[in-house]
Amino acid sequence: MYLIITQSKMSNFQELQANKIGWRLSDDEALSEKMLFMQDNVLASSHLITSSMDELNRAISAAGTTMSNAINAFNQLNYTKFMENKVEDMEEAEQRQEIDRLEESTARLNETSQSDIANENLLERDKITFALELAIEEVTRKKKKN
Repeated sequence: MYLIITQSKMSNFQELQANKIGWRLSDDEALSEKMLFMQDNVLASSHLITSSMDELNRAISAAGTTMSNAINAFNQLNYTKFMENKVEDMEEAEQRQEIDRLEESTARLNETSQSDIANENLLERDKITFALELAIEEVTRKKKKN
């Protein structure tokens, strides 16, 4: 771990500049200490910046993962809704076909004579059976959704 040394511990370079006329070996040592101080300070600052950048990178990566998860959830919801609509469309088409078949049967029965009352009873039974089947399918479908 690097510590940033405060400036109060080390004086600034202006003191050394004041001694430039009568430069001595002690001034070289002071200059060397100040240079080492600057080196340690620059290294500590760069390590602090590097760790901050690493933390920022991790946060951005986590945000990207969260965003991808949200997009995947929306895509799954879209796909599920699409499938539900397709199933409903197929059920409606099957119901329309059954209604058309019953209407055709009704039309044929209307053309027949009054003696075919038994056939009409069968048609009524088919209609009631069909209505009950539709009701049971609807109740079953609602139970599955819940």
